[in-house]
Amino acid sequence: MVISDKEYYSEKRVSNSSLKWFEFSPKYFMMHLTNEIKQIKLSWLELGRQIHMSILEPHLFKNYYTYLDYTTPKSKNQLEFCEKFIKYKDTKISLKDAGI
Repeated sequence: MVISDKEYYSEKRVSNSSLKWFEFSPKYFMMHLTNEIKQIKLSWLELGRQIHMSILEPHLFKNYYTYLDYTTPKSKNQLEFCEKFIKYKDTKISLKDAGI
């Protein structure tokens, strides 16, 4: 059975992280559960989320992320072209509006 992200994250569950919050302090635990403390977004957490989704939910990964497989451009013009191309792919604007 496949459920949406909204349904999955709408329920509060006990996790390793939440147990660590409780170990730190019951008040701290409750503040997290009631969203008084906002979780910070860290690049390594985002990477973990991407890896998890690519392995366990590949059908959803394609909807949320774009995988680019190319080497880093060496010249300024190549870099500019790649940035415009990514902008075009993300926003679905016309090639002319993207400057390509």
